[in-house]
Amino acid sequence: MDNIARPRYEFSCYQNILKRLRADEQKLNQDAKIPFLLQEEDVRYLVEVVWASCSALSACSDLYDLMLVRWERWKDWSPWNCILLSKEEISAHREVEDVHR
Repeated sequence: MDNIARPRYEFSCYQNILKRLRADEQKLNQDAKIPFLLQEEDVRYLVEVVWASCSALSACSDLYDLMLVRWERWKDWSPWNCILLSKEEISAHREVEDVHR
């Protein structure tokens, strides 16, 4: 019998990020598939490992204020086309026509 204590992770903040991502992508592209294939653990990895649990612009680390959004808005959302930003930064990011300029 396996009775070893295991660490328990709190996923509610990642579940929140995932719900907002799915809702946002559903509005932009009703055929979006990748956000609906992700699990909370995948979002946790993206947020903690790739983005170091903070906004790419302001270093905000309030996980309940952060969202994963498209880096290049004309391309579908994917883990390789996303950026972690605070809710306030998202509106400014969406106004940028070409992120490479």
